[in-house]
Amino acid sequence: MSFEPYHYNMVLRLEGMTRAERRAADEQAGRMAYGLWRLARAVRHGAGSLRRQALLDPFRRVATMRPRRNP
Repeated sequence: MSFEPYHYNMVLRLEGMTRAERRAADEQAGRMAYGLWRLARAVRHGAGSLRRQALLDPFRRVATMRPRRNP
């Protein structure tokens, strides 16, 4: 779908919506964007922790996990 028919349909939809419906749609879009941001942050954090835990073994040249120390 090109931009012009999409824009025309969105204008028609917005004209039929009440202020409360527009606000609810904006809040839903905000919740979706925040959820996507949290998901991306969690993936980035997980990838960073795996990168820190991976250690290059100088003899076998493969990535190994560091053993965890118990206090």
